[in-house]
Amino acid sequence: MKSYLSIKNEICKTLLSLETVGTIELECGEYFLTINKKTNTLYVANNKFDSILVIGGSAKKIVNRIQIERPRELVIDSENNILYAISGDAGWRLHDNGARISIINLITNQIINSIGEKEGFGDIELNQKTKLLYATQTKSKKVWVVDIHTNSIIDKIKVGAKYRSIAIDESSNMIYIVGRGGITDDSIFFTVIDGKNNHVEKIVSKFYFSGRWVPELHYNQINNKLYAYMEQPKTGEPSGTSFYIQEIDLKSKSFEKKKLKSRDMQDGMEFDQSRNRFYFSDVKNGEFSVLNESLDEIGLFRFTESKSFVETRIQAHGEYSKIVINSSLQLIYIAGSKMNLLHIIKE
Repeated sequence: MKSYLSIKNEICKTLLSLETVGTIELECGEYFLTINKKTNTLYVANNKFDSILVIGGSAKKIVNRIQIERPRELVIDSENNILYAISGDAGWRLHDNGARISIINLITNQIINSIGEKEGFGDIELNQKTKLLYATQTKSKKVWVVDIHTNSIIDKIKVGAKYRSIAIDESSNMIYIVGRGGITDDSIFFTVIDGKNNHVEKIVSKFYFSGRWVPELHYNQINNKLYAYMEQPKTGEPSGTSFYIQEIDLKSKSFEKKKLKSRDMQDGMEFDQSRNRFYFSDVKNGEFSVLNESLDEIGLFRFTESKSFVETRIQAHGEYSKIVINSSLQLIYIAGSKMNLLHIIKE
């Protein structure tokens, strides 16, 4: 008799074909990914080794290295071949001890300028239509607005909380942010900023559960909903953690909790607007899932490495993986913290 898992794998395989096309060995560290859609070039920030690796989309190998202090979140202006990177100390973890936004010319792979200094930046996102860069600034609880034509700060919007993740609706220029009220306050805040006049509106103030943090936030312009990948302590287990996707209908401002299968490790989620799909990784258990717009699993891939191999590479909780999609080449890149590997999967 076939097991539930084997039947599930067969069903997923008929719905969506996923195959590995290779792996790239990485130095141990914490990875952050972005892709230049114009050149199909992948950039992998390694926070521990003070570098951003440049990986050719077709070559599938490391072709260059950019030296930069402790890089984290990355965003690319592909039209002008400019990379913006949060670099410096751990503002990403909502501390106040600092980070800056480094500006990198991708033709020369050289840092040409920087914005701020020891500001505790959490996340950055770019609206390609308006050419405005948004950065959550945890130290003063503001969102910085940067004109990338001049790399000048045009506004600092007071939001009153240490926000972490940003999502942008480029068509309406609405900016969505999510974060915590403070270091000791675990209540989750969702806020929307009208990019036309910088009006701030709280979607919800005190959320209805004690959540630790929100590593991923995505906006779906097709159904006008936000999707937040959230971490929550397990009921009755002080040291345990579970993960789920919080779906937010922006028209009705209603919230619906979408529980994922049981997990005890932070992991990664990515959304592909062009295909209306979510991609979810669970590197500790050696799995990669594809979800449709209803968050139903339509594809499941198992890494070639055994579970024991993965567990020996991952030494501690609190680490997760990053995913980036190359739609033109139909490639998926996954880098798992502590795993030292970049997986390349083809749809």
